Amino acid sequence: MSTTSWPLNGELRDSLRIKRIPSRYTPSQISHWLTSISFPTSYTAADLARGAFPTTLANMHVINRLHIVKYPYENTAMHYTKNRDMDISPEGLYSRIVCEGKGSYCFGMNIFFLEAVRGLGYRVYSGAGRINESETPTGEPPLYTPFVHMVLFVQPGEDGLTTYLMDVGCGGSGPSRPILLSCDPQNVVMGVSPMESHRLTRGARPDCSLDGSPTVDWRLEVMHAGKESSDKEPVWRIVYAFTEVEFFEKDYQAANFAVSKMAGTFFSDKIVFSKHFWLTKKEAEELGAEPNTEDSPATRYIGRIGVKGAVFNRHVGAGTELLVEAKTEYERRDALRKYGGFDISLDDLEHIRGSLAALPFE
Repeated sequence: MSTTSWPLNGELRDSLRIKRIPSRYTPSQISHWLTSISFPTSYTAADLARGAFPTTLANMHVINRLHIVKYPYENTAMHYTKNRDMDISPEGLYSRIVCEGKGSYCFGMNIFFLEAVRGLGYRVYSGAGRINESETPTGEPPLYTPFVHMVLFVQPGEDGLTTYLMDVGCGGSGPSRPILLSCDPQNVVMGVSPMESHRLTRGARPDCSLDGSPTVDWRLEVMHAGKESSDKEPVWRIVYAFTEVEFFEKDYQAANFAVSKMAGTFFSDKIVFSKHFWLTKKEAEELGAEPNTEDSPATRYIGRIGVKGAVFNRHVGAGTELLVEAKTEYERRDALRKYGGFDISLDDLEHIRGSLAALPFE
């Protein structure tokens, strides 16, 4: 970027430096995770223990994409487990994600990723965000939740101050790569395909009580080309607002309890499941991919299986294909296995019985 002052320069406010913090995962666990996501280069536990992993932006980009393709964004533990708990402890997340091949929602996915990339040597900390529940374009009043989302801030390399937003726990409209922490209008990155773009802006809440110097937050915005009517240009929409203030484990434990246990939340009465996948060569070419685009996980185009309640959709570019609308719990179980590679035992299936999220069993 040509400008040098915050918030255009890609640094934290006051040019703060992120410290390196030890991971709660062992080098052996991190090595196993890298293998599970098919990272192109093999790193043993001994390699990682001596700091051999290059903490570059390029590697961060590849890891981001490999991780979201491998592991789903999902809340099935809220409905298909005995206690209906979303365990977001680092130990429980490693077991669920790496050992069982399952996923979590924003807190779980980003807490796991925070510890995983710390184990590679990256300097990273976490912040919080408010989801915009309105579908209206940027410029119209957003409808924010409380702090029920988690984001990551990463500074690649040993000592640099250049900072990137990362988020592997945002489901359908979240970023698929690091985004420079800058509201420069030119700071626009491609999402999962050329039909999706992300940018960062800053703006005050319309209901702010402060006059003169209102509270201004960072905002992640998304634009989906081809989803508007033919006589309209694609529009930007705020996905969430977030702050640079650091949040900690107990903050997320409290927010996780509220999100997973309170009635009437987005997750409380429905199954939410999102699984990314690599597009076929033909699908990518139809979206304008160059011949070598599919050669690297850094550039391959991505699609998404989205599940909301009983409806399973396959999203490629601007297109959406209805896969199935499950009528029973057994049909939904079969569809999760077929389209998401996700297995729920018959015993666990019983735990949803009688809840608002349940489908008929017959």
